Parts: sequence; C-alpha cells; structure tokens
Amino acid sequence: TLNYIICNDKAVITGFEGEPEIICIPEFIDGKPVSEIRENAFYRCKSLEKVIIPKSVEKVGHHAFYECSSLETAIIEGSINTVEEGSFFNCSSMKTVELPCCFFISVQQFFTDRRAGEDTLFSRKRF
Repeated sequence: TLNYIICNDKAVITGFEGEPEIICIPEFIDGKPVSEIRENAFYRCKSLEKVIIPKSVEKVGHHAFYECSSLETAIIEGSINTVEEGSFFNCSSMKTVELPCCFFISVQQFFTDRRAGEDTLFSRKRF
C-alpha cells in the first residue's frame, strides 16, 4: 500500500506499508496526478525488486529508494524534471534502468557511490 498526501492539487508519494516486491506508481490517485516521490519514501524497502515510475512524476526526492537492496529494475516512463542526489543510493542489486529515449540523467544523479552503476544497464525506450 502506498502512503500519499494531496498537495497543491497533486498527489505526492510519501511512503509505503508492507513488503512490496513490485511497485507500479499510479499516474493518478483520487483523481489527482502523482507528481512526486518524496525523499526517503521507500527507504530501506528490502523486499522491493522492481519499480515503475509513470509519466506524471516530475520529481524523485533524495534517497527515495535508499538501500532498497533487492531492487533490480527501475522503469522511468517520463521525463522527470528532478532526480535528487542519491535517489537510488546503495541499491546493490540494480541491473536495469529503463529511461525515455529523450531523457538525460547522469549516473551521479542516480547513484552517489562509485561502484553503483558499474554493472547496471541503462536503456532507452519510447513510452
């Protein structure tokens, strides 16, 4: 279950409950576009293996997926305006990151440790 707030007529993901293996962030919650994944929202979610972030999300907060040690795949469907430092820091199982074909992101924005990203495949797709 996702925890969220409504702020300025937009939904903001603030956390989760349970032990999800796959999280598909919805594009809308209560009729409001999901625009942000807050800092530390999935902090140390050890069960998470895959996350899908929809086009509506404009910002991923710092350490949003910090130490999600089982996270292997992140699919980002839209052109997020802001990916804060360490959003996927210490996701030691990360193997695949799918990005829109026209979205540019630096490894430093995505990870903050030097080893992370060395064995990670970054691919581009049209969504």
